[in-house]
Amino acid sequence: MSNHGSLGRIDLQSAVEFNEQISNSFNPSHFAIQNVAAIGIKFPGLPTSGYQGEMPPNITSLNDEALGVLLADSSQYVGYIEVELAKAEVEMNAAQAALDYVSARIRLTLRGLSKEETGGRLSEKDKTDMVITEPRVVEAQKKADYWTAVYRILRAIRDRSQRDWESISRRITQRGQDIQRQVRQGSVAGAPMTPPQWRKRNGG
Repeated sequence: MSNHGSLGRIDLQSAVEFNEQISNSFNPSHFAIQNVAAIGIKFPGLPTSGYQGEMPPNITSLNDEALGVLLADSSQYVGYIEVELAKAEVEMNAAQAALDYVSARIRLTLRGLSKEETGGRLSEKDKTDMVITEPRVVEAQKKADYWTAVYRILRAIRDRSQRDWESISRRITQRGQDIQRQVRQGSVAGAPMTPPQWRKRNGG
């Protein structure tokens, strides 16, 4: 595959075929998943309860059991999103690498063009315009933009879900502290109060 000649002589593939060849030659996300699974590690899935990140309007109204279930579901959901975010990051980096590759190939071809082939000396702006409008670059840019968008959306969901988990965890901690405080108020120097002592302390 020569670096010289017209843009059409980089190869005979269409933009879609060219980018599919790059993607299919080595799919980092696919191989990473296979290798991790091969050593016996299971990826977290969505909670079986059907929870998908929805938070109740007021978690303070939930009883202890409901709070515990919500914390478990939230934790599993965060784990699931973390894995999907990692996959998207790998795909985003691979798509960007493919874009850089095809753009560089075209720039190399442009450098090898003669004045007769270009109709005169190309300015840097001309070369840039030719690169970004080349169909293969356009297709690669679309894929890079797609995975960048997926990654950013998943990152925003992960961040929100992580904050939700922290809110639930804090509420459970606060409720435990409230219970301990009530227990301490019902004792003197760590010793349980007898009914007469309790009544006297409380004006009875």
